[in-house]
Amino acid sequence: MKKVLFIQLIGNSYGGVWQVIKMVGEQLIKEGYEVSIVSLRENHINIKLDHDPKLKLYTINKKDIWENNYTGREIIKDLNDFHLINFMKKIFIRLKHEISIRKDTKKLQQYICEYNPDYLITAHYQLIDMIPKAYLDRTIHQQHLAFRETINHKATKRVFDKYKDKIKFLWLTKQTMLDAVDYGITDSYYIYNAVRFKTDKIADVINNNKLITIARLSPEKRIDLMVDIVEEIFKDKRFKNWTLEIFGNGTEESLIKKHIKNYKQIKLMGVTNNPKKELLSSSINLNTSSYEGFSLSILEANECGVPTLSLDFGESVHEQILNNQTGIIVESKEDYINKLKELMLDEKKLLQLSKNVKEFSNNFHIEKIIDKWLDLFNELDKQYY
Repeated sequence: MKKVLFIQLIGNSYGGVWQVIKMVGEQLIKEGYEVSIVSLRENHINIKLDHDPKLKLYTINKKDIWENNYTGREIIKDLNDFHLINFMKKIFIRLKHEISIRKDTKKLQQYICEYNPDYLITAHYQLIDMIPKAYLDRTIHQQHLAFRETINHKATKRVFDKYKDKIKFLWLTKQTMLDAVDYGITDSYYIYNAVRFKTDKIADVINNNKLITIARLSPEKRIDLMVDIVEEIFKDKRFKNWTLEIFGNGTEESLIKKHIKNYKQIKLMGVTNNPKKELLSSSINLNTSSYEGFSLSILEANECGVPTLSLDFGESVHEQILNNQTGIIVESKEDYINKLKELMLDEKKLLQLSKNVKEFSNNFHIEKIIDKWLDLFNELDKQYY
């Protein structure tokens, strides 16, 4: 039985990275593989992550949390400004962090050597430096961000430049892969994320009269812009029976609450553990992100037959939405308002998009996605064995 080892930074976390790894891992188990997921650190929160009991979970360091450390620039600035106490505090924190990471790295390397995986998949760029050299030729780094955000980040760029001819790089879209190859990361592949659930049902998009978004409430999602757009639309009395429901939490939550407090048709619903239920009671999914890697919320809306209206957030949008066939892609706020109004009023088009997107969702079922993973493993076998 061949062994697959996924490595992530933070365990006990219900984020998108965990969802993707869990889905692929569980399907690989059905295909006859042994699968383990190792986390470097762990969230100190009380949540229960449901998963196949055959999926093995292990955390290297459960005591310390993963946190951003002070940069050299921040430390030097305190020295130049003669803030010597702050300078010494930051030096101490930085040193303590680096000592802890070195210890965790040794433990992780020992675990890898003892487990001896046939395929090793890293989910965060910081982990690539921790892989023993003997295992680099069987390492696949799965990058969960768009190429633009990846290569504009100095630390990520350094790691990718260092390893671009030593490991395989796995991207979320074909266009991202092509951008990476053009940059010089030639050993690149792409595999789409799979939708987390399947349903035989389809939303009653004509009668639901509900706009929806399910997203992390963080700046790049631009929920404030979405609210502005919908507020403008709801001024029209033709839409008095429509609502917008926003599901999620995050750093922008208090700002959004303040923004919508006088609008009864816009509701902040908190986190949902049942996106299928909420989407099946909706009509149109909204996305105003400035960038996405590969949006799980769009995949879930597709599966429920709910078309997405989205700003053009980059390379993955045209592979998740077939413009004017399974959803609508716009370039500006004004265009967003106009197209959303048109779709809310055009029942024939809305129903056709719903039928199209439900069929389109079949491309993202895990049974099809896993075949791409098996192809990638076969490609790695040809080079390694």
